[in-house]
Amino acid sequence: MNYYKLGITLFISLVLSSVLLIGLYKLWVDYENRLLAEKLSADLIAMTQQMALQQQEADRKFALQRQLAEKQRKEQARQAAQARNQQTSATQQKQRTCQFWQDQFAKTNNSYDKALRDTACR
Repeated sequence: MNYYKLGITLFISLVLSSVLLIGLYKLWVDYENRLLAEKLSADLIAMTQQMALQQQEADRKFALQRQLAEKQRKEQARQAAQARNQQTSATQQKQRTCQFWQDQFAKTNNSYDKALRDTACR
């Protein structure tokens, strides 16, 4: 009967040690998984913040490029208006000169005034 008691005792001790080892292994795996989840969560937060900063930088650069393009467009419009004004002023001056020499030639009927009129009214 002692061998039966010894066998049962060994069986129970092996079963209990197996249960204990399985339980400890499960606790260890859960602990590692929890550490991994925390690390991944911290990495995700850091990446999210970095992406937000990169997006802000890209938005700032885009706004600066848009402002620069707007300034260039305004400058081009100003230069075009200035060129139109200069062209208009030159045309008006040419018309006034032509009219002056036409009037002058009408008064004097001189060949010199006629030559100047023809030159001015081209």
